[in-house]
Amino acid sequence: MDIQVAGTAMVIAKMYKTIYDSFYNTGEVMDMFTEMQGYLDSLLENEAFQTVISVIMVIGVGLLIASFLADLLDHVSKGDFTIEILFKKMLKNYMVYMLLINSMDIMDMLLDITTDILEKLGEMVVISPGGNINSVMLSYGITDMWFWQWIMYILLGLVPYILAVLFNLVLWFTAVSRLFEISVRFVVSPIVYGGAFWGNGQNNDMIKFLKNTAAAIFQIVVVLIIWFSLSIIRVPLFGVDTSLTTKVDGITTIIDDPYDELVEENVKKSGIEVRQYTKDSITDFFDSMVMNGEYWVGNAFLASGILLVAKSKKIATTILT
Repeated sequence: MDIQVAGTAMVIAKMYKTIYDSFYNTGEVMDMFTEMQGYLDSLLENEAFQTVISVIMVIGVGLLIASFLADLLDHVSKGDFTIEILFKKMLKNYMVYMLLINSMDIMDMLLDITTDILEKLGEMVVISPGGNINSVMLSYGITDMWFWQWIMYILLGLVPYILAVLFNLVLWFTAVSRLFEISVRFVVSPIVYGGAFWGNGQNNDMIKFLKNTAAAIFQIVVVLIIWFSLSIIRVPLFGVDTSLTTKVDGITTIIDDPYDELVEENVKKSGIEVRQYTKDSITDFFDSMVMNGEYWVGNAFLASGILLVAKSKKIATTILT
């Protein structure tokens, strides 16, 4: 087999495997975010991290006391200090102090709530996983296709391939950046709470920090809701039938999987017997994804999904406001 032919066939095979995995293997997305959620749980249980938090918490308490005393001195210097102001400041100081020393418990509770929501989502909506496509077997079958078919499927697959790659990049970036952001917010939260006493009782910075932290934690829920919605709605737009059936614990989405089109066979290539997918079955497999009347609508729909995932943090913040 010519090396250039084999190489081009493998490029086409990888392209359509990426498209297929992005459109139909939806279980990988849930696994990715579940893995990231597990990293956060492990971080909270890490002794070194808990030691750092304890030190930061002491600093936060020191800032809180300093802010409290500075606020009282400010009232004394202005000549408007009263017993009423003293009790109001003491009550406010106590409330912020309780929030500060329980900040890790609050964060942990929010993570537990998020984990429970993820589990419920997994029980409510089950999207049938796609098949495990063998790129080598796919490339072998592609070499039996006509050259004009190669050009046609490269051109037709280019847009959904780029969108699929972008979608995966956005998902991974969202998952990893969320992990780092929450980790940083865990560490600095005692300092934010301790320094937020200053400011005429408004504490806008503390409230904003709390909202943004909650939004970062619940962002994963927003992303998965967007993903599930795309998985349920976009598949029919790409030319396959999707049916919904009700079960006891939720909804099961049954997708007519293009993988079912693939048929295997044994053939000889350059004197060596290999196993491949048949040319006709590969044609049906490709056609089911890119040869339909809703091609551009489906691609536009996926592009909007990328934008929604990119804005998931803002959406979560808006919901919690």
